[in-house]
Amino acid sequence: MYTIEKQYNDQINNYNLGVENISPEIDITPYKEFINDIRKEKKKLDDDLNEMLNKSTSQGDLIKSWDLYLVGVEGLAAKVRTNS
Repeated sequence: MYTIEKQYNDQINNYNLGVENISPEIDITPYKEFINDIRKEKKKLDDDLNEMLNKSTSQGDLIKSWDLYLVGVEGLAAKVRTNS
C-alpha cells in the first residue's frame, strides 16, 4: 500500500491548489469566498478518500479510490487556474 499511496501523493502534490498557508501580507478579500469553497471541496475529497480507503479490501479498491481522489483534485486545480 505504501507504494500506491506514495505514487498518488506525489501526483497530488503536483497540484498545488494555493489555498493553504496564504501569506497574511496578501489581501485575499476579493477571493475569500472562492478560497473557502476550494478548501471545503478539498476537505470533502479528503474525507471521501479516507472513507473509501477504510472500506478497501484489495489493491484494486485502493487504486480505484486514489484514482477518484486524483480526478477530484485535478478538477479543483483546474478551477483554481481558471479563476486566478
